[in-house]
Amino acid sequence: MLAIKKSEKSTSCVANVLPCRIQHNGPVNATTRHWTPESSSDGQTNTAYFRGRKLNGKTVNLPEGYRGAILQKTNTILPPTITPSTSTSLEDEEEEDQKSSPLRDLVAG
Repeated sequence: MLAIKKSEKSTSCVANVLPCRIQHNGPVNATTRHWTPESSSDGQTNTAYFRGRKLNGKTVNLPEGYRGAILQKTNTILPPTITPSTSTSLEDEEEEDQKSSPLRDLVAG
């Protein structure tokens, strides 16, 4: 089961989605020396270079009512959460049974 736990440290980050195939699937130490996107004069597009390849992009805002999340897969097992259950009394259950009992309807009819 997938469990999402909020980070203990509050940090701001930018997700850069690269819709291209790169022959690497590990982490990249993308320092400012290697990753410096530049905005165009109109502010609508961004240009960056990744491993010598020119990438053109644009900033996309999330629609209203949505929020972004960056997740990290770990092997940590979270303890189960205890949720308060809704309990009904025996009297409530008996009253409900009397209201909609098929046998009662058959005998009364």
